[in-house]
Amino acid sequence: MSFFELLIISIALSMDAFAVSITEGLSLKKSPFKAGAFTAFVFSFFHVGMVSIGFGIGIQFAKLINTYDHWIAFFLLSLLGIKMIWEGAKADTSVSSVSQEKSVGRRRTLTLAFATSIDALAVGVSLAFLDVSMPLSLFVIGLVVFTISLVGFGIGVRIGNRFKSIAEVFGGCILLCIGSKILWEHLH
Repeated sequence: MSFFELLIISIALSMDAFAVSITEGLSLKKSPFKAGAFTAFVFSFFHVGMVSIGFGIGIQFAKLINTYDHWIAFFLLSLLGIKMIWEGAKADTSVSSVSQEKSVGRRRTLTLAFATSIDALAVGVSLAFLDVSMPLSLFVIGLVVFTISLVGFGIGVRIGNRFKSIAEVFGGCILLCIGSKILWEHLH
């Protein structure tokens, strides 16, 4: 897997965190860097942790299913992509007064970080079947998720929830394309 493909996967993985960071940013009247940095760090930490766990699970089974690994990667990435597209397409883009009234609490941020990083578990399993540097993958994923979450938080403070659905659909399309590319390369 090339560095560019790893970067694209990292961006696609961060779309849920981006969308939720926008929502978290909506909670504040102004953009304190500390709250945004905390949110971005937690989201990044959970994504890196889930990719690591998924990679470990994938390595355990890699020898058993090596002849089918491209199909597994394709299936997992496609499933995640379709899920993101579905959620983005059905999302209500109106800003609720409830989300504007909630403060950004640590417990809520941890819960949201866990929820948005579940997809990273499947990506970690997929990475186990590919020729990737795990330390580089974790670094890139962590950095990209942190950066995009921080940007999302700032956007949420400034313009609101208008682009949440678009971000999820875009991320889903990217995952579908990468899954298809992996399958194509192994079949030809």
